[in-house]
Amino acid sequence: MHTVTRIPPSVTPRAELGAIMADYFALERLRIVRRLLVVRLGGLALATVLIGRGFDWLSPAACAAGAGMFLVPLAWVWLIELRTDWQLARRLESVPGAATHVVPSAPNAQFEQGKGT
Repeated sequence: MHTVTRIPPSVTPRAELGAIMADYFALERLRIVRRLLVVRLGGLALATVLIGRGFDWLSPAACAAGAGMFLVPLAWVWLIELRTDWQLARRLESVPGAATHVVPSAPNAQFEQGKGT
């Protein structure tokens, strides 16, 4: 599902529109960073637990602490992403005449356009 927000250009000043776009781009940047960190730090946390306990090199407390050191930054970035999302939502709600629509996403746009085999 995609959310599309339409803002009438005649109602919104350029400075406010620029601030909305800046918040949107900051949110997208945070989403990308979070996705990249999930793969990297999640893999390191999993490797710490599997190798530490699999070879019996670490105690359970040390495995939990090691995994926690990798998972806490993920939670931190996720909270920052939520805060930025809420900030963008508040900013969009304050714009007069803005209309938000939820559009269902296509399951696989490539096949719908006849390009897939």
